[in-house]
Amino acid sequence: MKLVGTGTPHIPSGQPSARCSAFASTTYGADNDPTYALRGALLPVEEQHHAAITDEKEFGGLLRTIDEFNGWLTLKAALQIMALCYPRPVELRHAEWGHFDFKEKVWTIPEHLAKMRRPHDIPLSPKALTIIQGLKPISGDSQYVFPLSMTVESGPCIFVQKGPRFWG
Repeated sequence: MKLVGTGTPHIPSGQPSARCSAFASTTYGADNDPTYALRGALLPVEEQHHAAITDEKEFGGLLRTIDEFNGWLTLKAALQIMALCYPRPVELRHAEWGHFDFKEKVWTIPEHLAKMRRPHDIPLSPKALTIIQGLKPISGDSQYVFPLSMTVESGPCIFVQKGPRFWG
């Protein structure tokens, strides 16, 4: 550990236990580092990258493929919204009509669905708005934007969760 600037401890990010000890010593005046004996005993977690399209031409091809999809309308809409708004799958699956403000063009993810348990807003493009509003006749009286295909009352659509995995 080394001190940087105004006495802030600088510890490599791969050592969370050492960071806790450094915090304790600088904040509360702890005398020793109880994690010292563990150094080298814990192996770092290998970073895994997930497949992603980073080329704009390939991304355009993905969008065209989704637009040409002739399967379930809710799955097609869900894939389009995933590509346009980048929600987490659980946020999309559990999207309720009450989460959308069509006047302000925003989708508010409530804290119980958000990854960090903090609500956040997703701005909606005109195309995203059109897609979501087009689902109202399909979802009927369901509170969910993407209900199960079998019955409207059954809850969020499982195909939204499983569908993209089948596409590779």
